[in-house]
Amino acid sequence: MKRGVYLSIGLFVALVVSISFSSAYIGYGSFRFAVENIIQAWIDILEPILQAVLGGDTWTGYLLFEKLLIFVLLLSVIQLVLGRIPTFDKQKGVRWVVAVVVSLIGVRYLDFEWINTIVLQYQVLAVAITAFLPFVIYFFFLHSVLGEYGSVRKIGWILFIMVYFGLWNTADSSAHSDIYFWTMLVALLFLLFDGTIRRYWVTQRYKAAGASSVLHRIAQLDQSISVISQSHLDAASKQREIDKLEKEKKYWYKELSRLS
Repeated sequence: MKRGVYLSIGLFVALVVSISFSSAYIGYGSFRFAVENIIQAWIDILEPILQAVLGGDTWTGYLLFEKLLIFVLLLSVIQLVLGRIPTFDKQKGVRWVVAVVVSLIGVRYLDFEWINTIVLQYQVLAVAITAFLPFVIYFFFLHSVLGEYGSVRKIGWILFIMVYFGLWNTADSSAHSDIYFWTMLVALLFLLFDGTIRRYWVTQRYKAAGASSVLHRIAQLDQSISVISQSHLDAASKQREIDKLEKEKKYWYKELSRLS
Protein backbone atom coordinates (compact mmCIF):
# COMPACT_ATOMS: atom_id res chain seq x y z
CA MET A 1 0.00 0.00 0.00
CA LYS A 2 2.72 2.49 1.04
CA ARG A 3 4.81 1.52 -1.95
CA GLY A 4 1.92 2.32 -4.29
CA VAL A 5 1.37 5.71 -2.60
CA TYR A 6 5.06 6.59 -2.91
CA LEU A 7 5.04 5.58 -6.57
CA SER A 8 1.97 7.72 -7.27
CA ILE A 9 3.54 10.73 -5.52
CA GLY A 10 6.77 10.24 -7.46
CA LEU A 11 4.96 10.11 -10.79
CA PHE A 12 2.94 13.19 -9.90
CA VAL A 13 6.07 15.16 -8.95
CA ALA A 14 7.78 14.03 -12.16
CA LEU A 15 4.77 15.15 -14.19
CA VAL A 16 4.72 18.58 -12.51
CA VAL A 17 8.44 19.04 -13.11
CA SER A 18 8.06 18.02 -16.76
CA ILE A 19 5.21 20.45 -17.28
CA SER A 20 7.17 23.26 -15.67
CA PHE A 21 10.13 22.60 -17.98
CA SER A 22 7.93 22.53 -21.06
CA SER A 23 5.66 25.43 -20.10
CA ALA A 24 7.72 27.75 -22.25
CA TYR A 25 6.58 25.83 -25.31
CA ILE A 26 2.91 26.37 -24.59
CA GLY A 27 3.21 30.06 -25.33
CA TYR A 28 4.59 29.38 -28.81
CA GLY A 29 2.68 26.31 -29.84
CA SER A 30 -0.20 24.04 -29.09
CA PHE A 31 -0.71 21.84 -26.06
CA ARG A 32 0.06 18.87 -28.29
CA PHE A 33 3.50 20.33 -28.98
CA ALA A 34 4.13 20.68 -25.24
CA VAL A 35 3.07 17.07 -24.56
CA GLU A 36 5.32 15.81 -27.37
CA ASN A 37 8.25 17.62 -25.80
CA ILE A 38 7.48 16.11 -22.38
CA ILE A 39 7.43 12.61 -23.91
CA GLN A 40 10.62 13.24 -25.85
CA ALA A 41 12.34 14.53 -22.71
CA TRP A 42 11.47 11.35 -20.83
CA ILE A 43 12.66 9.24 -23.75
CA ASP A 44 15.97 11.11 -23.81
CA ILE A 45 16.38 10.43 -20.07
CA LEU A 46 15.26 6.79 -19.95
CA GLU A 47 16.62 5.45 -23.24
CA PRO A 48 20.35 5.47 -22.28
CA ILE A 49 19.51 3.96 -18.87
CA LEU A 50 17.49 1.12 -20.40
CA GLN A 51 20.16 0.55 -23.04
CA ALA A 52 22.82 0.26 -20.33
CA VAL A 53 20.70 -2.13 -18.23
CA LEU A 54 18.99 -4.21 -20.91
CA GLY A 55 21.69 -4.03 -23.60
CA GLY A 56 21.18 -3.29 -27.27
CA ASP A 57 22.90 0.09 -27.41
CA THR A 58 24.01 -0.59 -30.99
CA TRP A 59 20.37 -0.52 -32.10
CA THR A 60 19.90 3.10 -30.98
CA GLY A 61 16.74 2.21 -29.06
CA TYR A 62 15.19 -0.01 -31.74
CA LEU A 63 13.17 -2.81 -30.09
CA LEU A 64 14.25 -1.44 -26.70
CA PHE A 65 10.64 -1.17 -25.55
CA GLU A 66 10.06 -4.77 -26.61
CA LYS A 67 13.07 -5.84 -24.52
CA LEU A 68 11.61 -3.96 -21.56
CA LEU A 69 8.28 -5.78 -21.97
CA ILE A 70 10.05 -9.15 -22.18
CA PHE A 71 12.01 -8.26 -19.03
CA VAL A 72 8.81 -7.39 -17.12
CA LEU A 73 7.16 -10.60 -18.33
CA LEU A 74 10.14 -12.75 -17.30
CA LEU A 75 10.44 -10.99 -13.95
CA SER A 76 6.77 -11.60 -13.12
CA VAL A 77 6.82 -15.28 -14.08
CA ILE A 78 10.14 -16.04 -12.33
CA GLN A 79 8.97 -14.22 -9.20
CA LEU A 80 5.77 -16.28 -9.21
CA VAL A 81 7.65 -19.56 -9.69
CA LEU A 82 10.21 -18.80 -6.97
CA GLY A 83 7.37 -18.01 -4.57
CA ARG A 84 6.19 -21.62 -4.91
CA ILE A 85 9.62 -23.06 -4.01
CA PRO A 86 9.91 -23.73 -0.24
CA THR A 87 13.52 -22.45 -0.11
CA PHE A 88 12.48 -19.00 -1.35
CA ASP A 89 9.03 -18.94 0.23
CA LYS A 90 9.95 -16.71 3.18
CA GLN A 91 13.02 -15.09 1.62
CA LYS A 92 11.27 -12.24 -0.18
CA GLY A 93 14.40 -10.13 -0.68
CA VAL A 94 16.44 -13.04 -2.03
CA ARG A 95 13.54 -14.01 -4.27
CA TRP A 96 13.45 -10.56 -5.85
CA VAL A 97 17.22 -10.46 -6.33
CA VAL A 98 17.22 -13.85 -8.07
CA ALA A 99 14.22 -12.90 -10.22
CA VAL A 100 15.78 -9.60 -11.32
CA VAL A 101 19.23 -11.10 -12.01
CA VAL A 102 17.87 -14.04 -14.00
CA SER A 103 15.56 -11.77 -16.01
CA LEU A 104 18.37 -9.30 -16.77
CA ILE A 105 20.77 -12.04 -17.86
CA GLY A 106 18.09 -13.54 -20.08
CA VAL A 107 17.06 -10.27 -21.73
CA ARG A 108 20.40 -8.48 -21.94
CA TYR A 109 21.94 -10.99 -24.34
CA LEU A 110 18.93 -11.43 -26.61
CA ASP A 111 19.97 -10.54 -30.14
CA PHE A 112 17.86 -8.98 -32.86
CA GLU A 113 16.75 -12.31 -34.39
CA TRP A 114 15.61 -13.77 -31.08
CA ILE A 115 13.59 -10.68 -30.18
CA ASN A 116 11.88 -10.77 -33.57
CA THR A 117 11.12 -14.47 -33.06
CA ILE A 118 9.55 -13.83 -29.64
CA VAL A 119 7.56 -10.83 -30.87
CA LEU A 120 6.30 -12.82 -33.88
CA GLN A 121 4.85 -15.49 -31.57
CA TYR A 122 2.84 -12.89 -29.68
CA GLN A 123 1.69 -11.40 -32.96
CA VAL A 124 0.39 -14.82 -33.98
CA LEU A 125 -1.30 -15.20 -30.59
CA ALA A 126 -2.97 -11.79 -30.91
CA VAL A 127 -4.17 -12.57 -34.45
CA ALA A 128 -5.50 -16.01 -33.45
CA ILE A 129 -7.39 -14.68 -30.42
CA THR A 130 -8.86 -11.65 -32.16
CA ALA A 131 -9.76 -13.66 -35.27
CA PHE A 132 -11.48 -16.41 -33.24
CA LEU A 133 -13.22 -14.06 -30.79
CA PRO A 134 -16.08 -12.99 -33.14
CA PHE A 135 -16.87 -16.66 -33.77
CA VAL A 136 -16.97 -17.41 -30.02
CA ILE A 137 -19.21 -14.41 -29.30
CA TYR A 138 -21.56 -15.39 -32.13
CA PHE A 139 -21.67 -19.01 -30.94
CA PHE A 140 -22.67 -17.98 -27.41
CA PHE A 141 -25.22 -15.56 -28.83
CA LEU A 142 -26.89 -18.32 -30.85
CA HIS A 143 -26.94 -20.86 -28.04
CA SER A 144 -27.75 -18.48 -25.18
CA VAL A 145 -30.30 -16.18 -26.80
CA LEU A 146 -31.69 -18.40 -29.57
CA GLY A 147 -30.97 -21.77 -27.98
CA GLU A 148 -34.52 -23.11 -28.05
CA TYR A 149 -35.07 -22.35 -31.74
CA GLY A 150 -33.15 -24.83 -33.86
CA SER A 151 -34.28 -23.39 -37.20
CA VAL A 152 -33.32 -19.85 -36.18
CA ARG A 153 -29.89 -21.09 -35.05
CA LYS A 154 -29.30 -22.71 -38.41
CA ILE A 155 -30.36 -19.56 -40.25
CA GLY A 156 -27.92 -17.66 -38.03
CA TRP A 157 -25.07 -20.00 -38.97
CA ILE A 158 -25.98 -19.70 -42.67
CA LEU A 159 -25.86 -15.89 -42.45
CA PHE A 160 -22.51 -16.08 -40.65
CA ILE A 161 -21.12 -18.37 -43.37
CA MET A 162 -22.41 -16.07 -46.10
CA VAL A 163 -20.76 -13.02 -44.53
CA TYR A 164 -17.42 -14.81 -44.20
CA PHE A 165 -17.73 -16.19 -47.71
CA GLY A 166 -18.05 -12.63 -48.98
CA LEU A 167 -15.04 -11.55 -46.92
CA TRP A 168 -13.02 -14.53 -48.15
CA ASN A 169 -13.99 -13.87 -51.76
CA THR A 170 -12.97 -10.20 -51.63
CA ALA A 171 -9.89 -10.44 -49.37
CA ASP A 172 -6.81 -8.65 -50.71
CA SER A 173 -4.12 -10.69 -48.96
CA SER A 174 -3.67 -14.43 -48.59
CA ALA A 175 -3.35 -14.14 -44.79
CA HIS A 176 -6.75 -12.48 -44.48
CA SER A 177 -8.20 -14.95 -46.95
CA ASP A 178 -6.97 -17.92 -44.90
CA ILE A 179 -8.49 -16.56 -41.69
CA TYR A 180 -11.87 -16.00 -43.35
CA PHE A 181 -11.78 -19.41 -45.04
CA TRP A 182 -11.03 -21.43 -41.91
CA THR A 183 -13.56 -19.50 -39.82
CA MET A 184 -16.15 -20.16 -42.52
CA LEU A 185 -15.24 -23.86 -42.55
CA VAL A 186 -15.59 -24.17 -38.76
CA ALA A 187 -18.95 -22.39 -38.94
CA LEU A 188 -20.07 -24.87 -41.62
CA LEU A 189 -19.17 -27.78 -39.32
CA PHE A 190 -21.12 -26.17 -36.47
CA LEU A 191 -24.09 -25.82 -38.82
CA LEU A 192 -23.96 -29.48 -39.87
CA PHE A 193 -23.64 -30.71 -36.27
CA ASP A 194 -25.89 -28.06 -34.72
CA GLY A 195 -28.22 -30.57 -33.07
CA THR A 196 -25.39 -32.60 -31.53
CA ILE A 197 -23.64 -29.48 -30.28
CA ARG A 198 -26.89 -28.15 -28.81
CA ARG A 199 -27.59 -31.40 -26.96
CA TYR A 200 -24.08 -31.41 -25.55
CA TRP A 201 -24.45 -27.77 -24.50
CA VAL A 202 -27.75 -28.46 -22.71
CA THR A 203 -26.41 -31.68 -21.19
CA GLN A 204 -23.44 -29.97 -19.58
CA ARG A 205 -25.58 -27.16 -18.24
CA TYR A 206 -28.17 -29.43 -16.65
CA LYS A 207 -25.62 -31.92 -15.36
CA ALA A 208 -23.99 -29.14 -13.39
CA ALA A 209 -27.35 -28.07 -11.96
CA GLY A 210 -28.46 -31.54 -10.79
CA ALA A 211 -31.64 -33.67 -10.81
CA SER A 212 -34.11 -30.82 -10.20
CA SER A 213 -32.94 -29.07 -13.35
CA VAL A 214 -33.21 -32.30 -15.33
CA LEU A 215 -36.86 -32.60 -14.26
CA HIS A 216 -37.39 -29.00 -15.27
CA ARG A 217 -35.89 -29.75 -18.68
CA ILE A 218 -38.19 -32.75 -19.15
CA ALA A 219 -41.17 -30.54 -18.31
CA GLN A 220 -40.00 -28.01 -20.88
CA LEU A 221 -39.74 -30.75 -23.50
CA ASP A 222 -43.28 -31.95 -22.72
CA GLN A 223 -44.54 -28.41 -23.11
CA SER A 224 -42.71 -28.02 -26.42
CA ILE A 225 -44.19 -31.28 -27.69
CA SER A 226 -47.67 -30.06 -26.74
CA VAL A 227 -47.15 -26.75 -28.55
CA ILE A 228 -45.88 -28.45 -31.70
CA SER A 229 -48.78 -30.92 -31.66
CA GLN A 230 -51.26 -28.04 -31.67
CA SER A 231 -49.38 -25.97 -34.25
CA HIS A 232 -50.34 -25.51 -37.90
CA LEU A 233 -47.32 -27.36 -39.25
CA ASP A 234 -47.84 -30.17 -41.70
CA ALA A 235 -47.97 -33.69 -40.29
CA ALA A 236 -44.47 -34.67 -41.50
CA SER A 237 -42.84 -31.58 -39.97
CA LYS A 238 -44.73 -32.07 -36.70
CA GLN A 239 -43.63 -35.67 -36.41
CA ARG A 240 -40.02 -34.83 -37.22
CA GLU A 241 -39.82 -32.15 -34.52
CA ILE A 242 -41.65 -34.31 -31.98
CA ASP A 243 -39.31 -37.24 -32.63
CA LYS A 244 -36.32 -35.01 -31.88
CA LEU A 245 -37.84 -33.87 -28.60
CA GLU A 246 -38.84 -37.43 -27.63
CA LYS A 247 -35.29 -38.58 -28.28
CA GLU A 248 -33.98 -35.87 -25.97
CA LYS A 249 -36.58 -36.82 -23.33
CA LYS A 250 -35.35 -40.42 -23.32
CA TYR A 251 -31.82 -39.20 -22.81
CA TRP A 252 -32.82 -37.04 -19.84
CA TYR A 253 -34.78 -39.88 -18.24
CA LYS A 254 -31.59 -41.96 -18.39
CA GLU A 255 -29.63 -39.10 -16.83
CA LEU A 256 -32.29 -38.72 -14.14
CA SER A 257 -32.02 -42.39 -13.19
CA ARG A 258 -28.27 -42.04 -12.98
CA LEU A 259 -28.43 -38.94 -10.77
CA SER A 260 -31.10 -40.32 -8.40
